[in-house]
Amino acid sequence: CRAGAPADAIPLLLRLASNLDAAGASGAVSKAYLGAVVCALAAGDARGADATLGDVSGVPAFSNTSERLAAEALLDAYRAGDASEVQHVVKSNTCFVNLDACIARLAKKLPLPETDVPAMSRALGGGISAPPQPLATVEDDDDLL
Repeated sequence: CRAGAPADAIPLLLRLASNLDAAGASGAVSKAYLGAVVCALAAGDARGADATLGDVSGVPAFSNTSERLAAEALLDAYRAGDASEVQHVVKSNTCFVNLDACIARLAKKLPLPETDVPAMSRALGGGISAPPQPLATVEDDDDLL
């Protein structure tokens, strides 16, 4: 694995998964799709990871797999903005260990030190929202006219 490789690997993994699906290699399909989600998150692209998962969740070889559940749990941890939960999800799920060695090592490092987890959380619609603004008050009934 080299620097900058996670973003470059995403389209390759998606193409590989598509070809494996056509060949009927369902076990490898699910690993390739999970690898694409991991690579997107490692590249700091939370929306891309979420879009990838959304796009491939309907693929029969992936839809009912532990890899899909692992990808969802990982995105949920990022959505919550909790770096320790990201690490817990990766460490507690054997799906990440069973990926290609390079991608498995990358998954173990998530979130990467340069990753802005709160920004990724916001990109996924999570995180802490701004406090509500107080409603304007009317001091005098004449102000209503």
